[in-house]
Amino acid sequence: MKQITVKTTTTTSVNFGGLPVDHVLEHIARKAHEALESLSMFRNESGIENNNVDLAECALCNILDTLGD
Repeated sequence: MKQITVKTTTTTSVNFGGLPVDHVLEHIARKAHEALESLSMFRNESGIENNNVDLAECALCNILDTLGD
């Protein structure tokens, strides 16, 4: 006699603001890279040592590290 087999599958999608979370995280990483690049250019062009710029750069690097990017 043939056996009956049952296969159950579940699909889960996680959204944030109506967008897939992966898409949102990629967008955040892209914007963090852009901001970090702008801050670095500002620092290099102005020659100004600024603790606020250091803190912002550090924060952006931490965000990117957290995202694994």
